[in-house]
Amino acid sequence: MSFISSEEKGRGLDAGFFLESQVGLVRKTRQIKTASAQSLNGRKIVPAGTLYSEGEEKGIVYEDVDVTSGDMPGSVVLAGRVYKDRLPEETQSGLEGAAGFTLIGKAPAAERPY
Repeated sequence: MSFISSEEKGRGLDAGFFLESQVGLVRKTRQIKTASAQSLNGRKIVPAGTLYSEGEEKGIVYEDVDVTSGDMPGSVVLAGRVYKDRLPEETQSGLEGAAGFTLIGKAPAAERPY
């Protein structure tokens, strides 16, 4: 659940672009902290694919979350099959050995119908 529109996101990536499939996917709503935000068009955004870590729980932020006005709820993937090459290095290393995740090396090339 994002509180900003795709025009404001400015990155043009679909939510969950790093997922291999919906099979075994576990998503929960969690409080997204401003500490992991990046500045984008004058807003503070926690981008999709960012590592979520709270205590023992680790996950991946599912879609961009605007935290300009403070911590906000956002969707976090807590288990599933994800493409490793579509995640930032910090997220990749943070998920190594995390329960519930299967990291797949490389996403297949996109096939164009024309």
